[in-house]
Amino acid sequence: MVKSQLLSFNTPAVRKKGILGFLTSGAGGCTAVDVTSFDEDDSAGVLSQSSGVITATNMARNSTLACMSYDTGSSISSQTWTVSFTLNLSAMANDSSWFFVVSNTQFAKTDVAQNAIGFCSYKNPPSSYWQSQVGFADNETLSNSHLNSTGSSPITIATGTNYYVQYSQVASNQVRMRVRSGSQVGTILSEWTVTNSAIAGLNDLRYINFQNQTGYNQQLSGTIRDVKWYEDCIPAQE
Repeated sequence: MVKSQLLSFNTPAVRKKGILGFLTSGAGGCTAVDVTSFDEDDSAGVLSQSSGVITATNMARNSTLACMSYDTGSSISSQTWTVSFTLNLSAMANDSSWFFVVSNTQFAKTDVAQNAIGFCSYKNPPSSYWQSQVGFADNETLSNSHLNSTGSSPITIATGTNYYVQYSQVASNQVRMRVRSGSQVGTILSEWTVTNSAIAGLNDLRYINFQNQTGYNQQLSGTIRDVKWYEDCIPAQE
């Protein structure tokens, strides 16, 4: 039996000044953080990390937590921010999912009520798609309380393919998710926006989490790499 492990990797993230081609600066300028290490709570023993690359091997939807997390250091003061990363799934069983959220809770199951903004990759036969998620700690659980869901997106998630992901809070009441091909400035494959005044109340977000969800042991495998965190930056309109 794999014992629960709570590990902390203290290698500092690398900050870079400047604005990437797909970003526009907010009022406070643009600071990019290259996230090269993560805190880990992986009771399931299905996640590993090396040089900033997260690898999931047969990560299941079940009650055993599997989570990699980056602590931004404090509650996010700006209501314009972006997380970007590259996702490649090598295997994805029916009903499997992987959640990517900015949350007020570091090591909570996706199904636990929490303030959070993000999205998931999800396979629901016969479709695979992206789904936006906005959750509230005083409402329902994250998995059931999203304000808007894409349902079937314009693309089907293929295994062995790099997807370049951005999700952002672009205004006090609005979040946007984008999935691209080729690079972070490549062709937009899927894009959607959630607008609701309640989003402004999510002012205690702090942790960038990559985590599993409760379910019935449906498994997926894959990698996340090139994780970047931008506070006070939003994607440019194209």
